[in-house]
Amino acid sequence: MEYLVAGGLLAFVGFLFLAAVYVFDVFQIREDKLLQISLTALLVVYLANNFFVFDTYGSYLMLVVTLAFIDNRTHKPESGDRKLKINKGYAAAALAVLLILAALPIYFVNYRSWYANHQEWQGINYFLNRLPEEAVTAWQTSLLIPNPYRDFIAKEYLSSLQQMHNQGVVIPEIELRSWEALQGLEKAILNRPRHYFFRVAYADAAVTFSQFRQQYLDKAEHQIMKSLEISPRRQQSYYVLAKIKLARGDKEGALKAMGEAVALDAEVGDAHFFNALLAFNTDDFEKGLAELRRAKALGREPKSNHEARVVANYYGDAGHYPEALFYYERALNFNPEDLESLLKKGIVYYYSRDALNARQTFTEFLTRMPDFKNSPGYDKVEPIFKDLGL
Repeated sequence: MEYLVAGGLLAFVGFLFLAAVYVFDVFQIREDKLLQISLTALLVVYLANNFFVFDTYGSYLMLVVTLAFIDNRTHKPESGDRKLKINKGYAAAALAVLLILAALPIYFVNYRSWYANHQEWQGINYFLNRLPEEAVTAWQTSLLIPNPYRDFIAKEYLSSLQQMHNQGVVIPEIELRSWEALQGLEKAILNRPRHYFFRVAYADAAVTFSQFRQQYLDKAEHQIMKSLEISPRRQQSYYVLAKIKLARGDKEGALKAMGEAVALDAEVGDAHFFNALLAFNTDDFEKGLAELRRAKALGREPKSNHEARVVANYYGDAGHYPEALFYYERALNFNPEDLESLLKKGIVYYYSRDALNARQTFTEFLTRMPDFKNSPGYDKVEPIFKDLGL
């Protein structure tokens, strides 16, 4: 299976041919029966091991060394002193041709692939260091380089752009950048129409960026339905379908899609976590809290600043202040620059009647955002500030 997946039919047939040559050569060693039996047993053990564990450098190296040993025992050099006459001019020309032929794939395959992946890596690093302009430039450079992995780079670029946007990172010309990234993944889908996850990633990002163009929702639904045709039992497709339905205002359809996701495998934490967020969104706080507890029991906790803040908001709205404080702290651990979580953390402390921590948190917030008193949202928290003497 490994050879079929990694190299296709030709690699698989090549591997079987190699095994057949091994057996054929071993049976040529007639003078040493014990060695013959040992080498046959070695092949059987190697193949049996590969039914359970993929090849590693250690096992593969031993196979190659054993093949070399067998080859040495069965193919002795001919006796006699034969001198090969070589025309030096032809030899030099042949060597030059071989070097050129060797250099072409090194440049067109190896170097291009390395440089494209290096730029992709740079894009990820710029993103992690909250340098969106540099990140976008690196990703775009990576996509301009022809290489075998360009379709996958297009998918990663769109997903990273979506993640940056969800985390509140200000991306220059985000409407244009998101359109370009979606177009790039559309081309990748045309190149790999049976790759279901490309369609899921496209649909998920299209929902996020539908705030710029409503027609993205139609494209998202088209791609997610195609992904379900290709792989009808994938929970991820139902998560995204629920998001699409919710974005369209179809709460009933969203609940149905999420119910189908949970029904596919009730022991997956993601299903309960996303079901909780949907329940909160449809004002079913009791169900939302129950599903969050179930997700946590299955090991599913918020994986990003955005997820942690959303969960904290819902706990705060339900009056579960200790849990809200815990998840606002998680959100700030993911992103210390998240001033929204810092402000809400102070509000939760205030309603928990912990005036000391509330005052300290608000003081830190105002130090980091001194112009807040002039912002449109100030009037909502002004009574709290006055009560605390801030």
